[in-house]
Amino acid sequence: MSERKKWFKFVIESCVIVVSILLAFGIDAWWDERKESHREYEYLVSLKDDVARTIRDNERVIADQSAEHSRILAIAEAIRAGTELPADFRTTFPTVVLPAESMDTYRDLVASGGTTLISSPEVRSAMAHLLQRVEYNDLAERWALEVATSARMIVLEAEPGSMSREHLADIWSVYIDLGERLIDGKARLDKAAQDAMYVLDSALGE
Repeated sequence: MSERKKWFKFVIESCVIVVSILLAFGIDAWWDERKESHREYEYLVSLKDDVARTIRDNERVIADQSAEHSRILAIAEAIRAGTELPADFRTTFPTVVLPAESMDTYRDLVASGGTTLISSPEVRSAMAHLLQRVEYNDLAERWALEVATSARMIVLEAEPGSMSREHLADIWSVYIDLGERLIDGKARLDKAAQDAMYVLDSALGE
């Protein structure tokens, strides 16, 4: 075999080896990308489930708190007008419902540094905003719970008929303010959750 043919054979074999290596790397990269894409899809589905639970729970709480706020307003009006108060007025006060934990998937992603698995910047931004709103509501509602409990104890511990209408009006003005803040906080949470659901649907192609 001539020297030229030997070199030609060597070049061909070298090219085959290089192409094989590149093909193997390409297949590995493709397979890794597929696995990452599948993991991202699973996370997106889990995030959507969490957000859907947040929306359902929040809507129920808004309805309950709105109905209760209407009763508080009616009692406040009776106090102001000097008319007879309902028999249960002493036990009527803003119910503070601490947020249900429906952010497990996103919290796990944040804790593990896995938010980079989510390729959509819109999803990352919407979920971060939703978590921020959940945590803000949590702090605000714990504060409201302390205030409402303190005010309620003043009413419950007082002898029936011993509190003046002016004193009761002051307490119910606190109740009204708390109720409005709680409902507003839940409405803002609902908006953040609806926004997150929209971008999740878009990311999932739904």
